[in-house]
Amino acid sequence: MLQVGDTATHAAFLAALASSHGYTTTVESYFDGELIGEVSIETGEVNVMSSNRDRRRLNFVAAENLWPARVDDLLSPHGVWLRALVQISAGSHAFPPVPVFAGKLLTTTRRRRSGRLAVVAVDPFWQINREAFETPRSALLRTPIATLIRDLIVEVFPQATLEDQTGSPATVPSLGLLWDAAVGSRGAAIDELAASIGAEVFARPTRVWPQGDFVLRPVPQLGSGVAAWTLTDGLTGVVTDDQLKLDGEEVVNRWIVTVEPTGSSGTLYAVATDNDPGSPTRYGGPMGKLVDFWSSPLIGTLAQASQAATAKLARTLGTGNARDLKVITNPALEGGDLIAVQMGDEATVWHVVDEFVVPLSVSTATMPIRTRAAVTTAD
Repeated sequence: MLQVGDTATHAAFLAALASSHGYTTTVESYFDGELIGEVSIETGEVNVMSSNRDRRRLNFVAAENLWPARVDDLLSPHGVWLRALVQISAGSHAFPPVPVFAGKLLTTTRRRRSGRLAVVAVDPFWQINREAFETPRSALLRTPIATLIRDLIVEVFPQATLEDQTGSPATVPSLGLLWDAAVGSRGAAIDELAASIGAEVFARPTRVWPQGDFVLRPVPQLGSGVAAWTLTDGLTGVVTDDQLKLDGEEVVNRWIVTVEPTGSSGTLYAVATDNDPGSPTRYGGPMGKLVDFWSSPLIGTLAQASQAATAKLARTLGTGNARDLKVITNPALEGGDLIAVQMGDEATVWHVVDEFVVPLSVSTATMPIRTRAAVTTAD
């Protein structure tokens, strides 16, 4: 979750969401790194999908008179970047604005005499996907994987930042690696590099001019860490609707990751298994042995393979136990956040946030979020 001020301020911010509060949105337009103005919008939202490389997408409706005539107009798709912020206030106190989107304006659509424009913007990873490798690209031997990820990002955004939260010492194995040239190849390469150390890379919505603020972090795991937000219902809660879905279609209860190259005639591999005895989706349980496999030339050690397998399992654990909630809008939420859900007299359940929508209209008080949790056998 994005931190709103210092620790005390952030705690007060979360508490304010459960009571009457103000909700103000701002959309700013930038060209060539300079703020050129604010955009008045009628309605809008930011869609967040943590499974995507470009995980945030901004959609809004604005007045037709903002139709761009020049490349540096507020809503020109030929170089303008947008930033959206939401500010929560409690009484006379206003909390620091929360950035919910920062990225490139992609399309502006006008239907004549409709009085409105439809605008779409995408986060910086869209640009990374589009600026593909134009010729086959090799990875330098023994280059730290985190360094290589940073290098591939900086080639697109020279002033970008990358916060490495993994501390991984893994390097490109001795046999090296060659990526083909193709649309999306740079983004795919970054994905593969991150997956090889059990991590993910995404852009945070905190810097708007063509730079980008990226984070490399371990893939979030159910039940690991401290809940970023506790959700309850009732008069003092933030949950307004709750829908559960049990689905066995995408369940994977074991991942096998191969070490390449092994340097020997045998094959080394690591296994990560859902072996929770209380889970009906466990490996070898009622659903059977649902195995998936992954390999990459970047996996050079058994320890690294184990790390990657654990992350793969973390991404699929709980897919059979989805939860669709409507909650009072929290603009600081981030994909992959670990949250605690406590409904009525039920036990507290840990969830990972996979998708959500941040409204930019003050008339929309709630946001939908989709989460997943470990499946347990009912008592």
